[in-house]
Amino acid sequence: MAIFTAVAAGATTLHAVAVVSGPGASCCGACRQVLAEFAEDVPVHLADAEGNVRTTSLSQLLPGAFRPRHLEDGARPGEDGPQPGEGGPA
Repeated sequence: MAIFTAVAAGATTLHAVAVVSGPGASCCGACRQVLAEFAEDVPVHLADAEGNVRTTSLSQLLPGAFRPRHLEDGARPGEDGPQPGEGGPA
């Protein structure tokens, strides 16, 4: 909901994401796909209630994601190689 609210308010770029939960869980698959639709690759900070933080990236959480650019140029996920900042195979 945070992403949809930000986009509805006019945000056009996501610079980072923070997910905080009691056990420090990661974001679910549906949330990962929503992030992929509104950001190329961003740091994802996963934190728990005690203040422990682990940082990863969207491309590590969702490799080969279907992104808006795939609609624009006809590319298919996983066939167009890594984009800037996405890194290589996991």
